[in-house]
Amino acid sequence: MQAIVLQITSHRIEFRHLILSMKGKYILMKFRDFTATGSIVLALLLIMAIAVPKVLTLPVKPPGAIASPTAPTSPQPRLWLVTGGQTGVDRATLDIALSLFLPVRGWCPKGRLAEDGKIPAVYPLQETTSTEYAVRTEWNVRDSDATMILAYGPLEGGTKLTADLARKYNRPALVLNAMTFNQRDVDRFYQWIRDKHIRILNVAGSRESANPGVIYKRAQEILKQLLQPLSIL
Repeated sequence: MQAIVLQITSHRIEFRHLILSMKGKYILMKFRDFTATGSIVLALLLIMAIAVPKVLTLPVKPPGAIASPTAPTSPQPRLWLVTGGQTGVDRATLDIALSLFLPVRGWCPKGRLAEDGKIPAVYPLQETTSTEYAVRTEWNVRDSDATMILAYGPLEGGTKLTADLARKYNRPALVLNAMTFNQRDVDRFYQWIRDKHIRILNVAGSRESANPGVIYKRAQEILKQLLQPLSIL
């Protein structure tokens, strides 16, 4: 089976859900605001899926399922990304993943709550049964193979809770200093991914209000550097 996840909006294509089964000869799709432009691009994607199916092979794991690590099929295995939708690092993870056509999902609070209001519907997140941020944090840690935290100082609040929950669920955790990030951190990240056989990665870090104008921008720079080599484009 080949699988790719995307969402089609009026002006751009983003990952959501598209399952291609060449053996079963069926296609299941979810999309919104389908347009003529979207249909053309979708047709090209389907042609590419048939022509180069190996490029589109991704692990499929429904939200809520308990993670079980699997051996990577390449030195730098393709990742499913998980995050919670908060401003700052979470939002940067979603935007970078979607822009690079990397699969992303995650749990968010009931009502899609975030500090800037309601999390936009364009982000493929599933609501928990609670409005408490801690529940979303725990479920994202629980349902991932490992967690990476972008730290902008000592871990506190939600980021400290994330690290504590990783220990509780016996999930590997990698903390990277966002302010001193360099090539050695890039190398450490890929080595960690390979050594721990990580296929589903939870990404966490500070919300934007902790350092307005810095958190999101810096997280985007770091995540683009880390994730761009994994893009199918």
